[in-house]
Amino acid sequence: MDHIEEIQGTIEAYGGRLIELREPSGGVPVRVATFVDSEGNGFELRQKP
Repeated sequence: MDHIEEIQGTIEAYGGRLIELREPSGGVPVRVATFVDSEGNGFELRQKP
């Protein structure tokens, strides 16, 4: 399993949710996951391939 998906489970257990998961493409060489926490604050996780 990829690291973002492992961390996603923990985030969702605390009331957050995944908004978007972008795979590496064009000028972005990493996977980028956009989340919101239980209070609606947004944040991103980045994972090198």
